[in-house]
Amino acid sequence: RNMEEELISGSTIFPSDEKGPFIWDYQWKGFFKEATEAVFVRSGKFTKEYLKKNDLTLYLYKKTIDRQLFVRPRKIYLNLSGPLTFVERPLRGQTMHGERICLARSQAAPAGTTCEFEIIWFKECLEEVVKRCLDYGQYSGMLQWRNSGAGSFTWEEIVVD
Repeated sequence: RNMEEELISGSTIFPSDEKGPFIWDYQWKGFFKEATEAVFVRSGKFTKEYLKKNDLTLYLYKKTIDRQLFVRPRKIYLNLSGPLTFVERPLRGQTMHGERICLARSQAAPAGTTCEFEIIWFKECLEEVVKRCLDYGQYSGMLQWRNSGAGSFTWEEIVVD
């Protein structure tokens, strides 16, 4: 393989098909789990009684999201506001042999990119969870580089009858 093929094969890219790049539904579900932990479980802003009553304790919140909250469709297509680019950053990790550093390279969607999807919940309290987690997305972001602020987003509710 040539150097360009090596570079691409070592990069994280958006899944894509004939319609274009997309995000899988389970990636959003993972976002909701991580955001629920940050906003509800570990924030200290909610009483233990509230968390227990709504199955959002440290031991139950993932199961609650898995069984009570659903994202549709399976493939959530990106409405790109420009071309996809690549961004790179060093990754540091502590191992038994000391600190290791490698370079991570990922595809990035430009600012202004949008997507639309449906969120369905069966437990009434999850409406508040969904809205607070989506609000949290402007700080933490989505997907691989979320902790750097990349993938941060705002949201708007579209009510469909």
